[in-house]
Amino acid sequence: RDKATQRESSSDGHSLPAWIRNPLRKSLVLYLGVTRVKNLIAAFGAPENEMIGIQRSILEGDAAGLQPYWKSTAARLEAIAAVAASRKIPVLLVAFPMENQVRQPEPFSAYVDGLREAWRPTGMPMIDLEPLYRESLRAGRNPYLPYDLHPGPIGMQIAADAIDLVIRQQKYPSFSH
Repeated sequence: RDKATQRESSSDGHSLPAWIRNPLRKSLVLYLGVTRVKNLIAAFGAPENEMIGIQRSILEGDAAGLQPYWKSTAARLEAIAAVAASRKIPVLLVAFPMENQVRQPEPFSAYVDGLREAWRPTGMPMIDLEPLYRESLRAGRNPYLPYDLHPGPIGMQIAADAIDLVIRQQKYPSFSH
């Protein structure tokens, strides 16, 4: 690979370029090892960036750690809802939980409670997928992609079914059958 491609692929915030990182993700042993080392390092120091701090607060159920972000989050959500309402477009907020969050023994509601509170003024519906993803995991159906924190086909089907249910309950005219 040429140097420009290497620079581009490593400028996405990762320490390894994508052309190295992506093939390494195919190894479960390597993936788990790297993940555990990163978690261990993070446990001993301050978050290396804002997102890591937010994720830690979500996983620990630390409402105080999330508090600084709710004002800006609420403003963004209200702006989305206002534009949609002005155009008579229904909006449904869907909260996708992180895999680490779902795998915690006890659910922490600080994040979803804050999100629900920020969304409440819009009067529009919200879906929290965490209970559905937990239920799926308990049933032996992993809603996440292997070696990745994103929902896989099972997780996306759970989300689609939940969205479809709310659309039908709300009787959105453009989606009704």
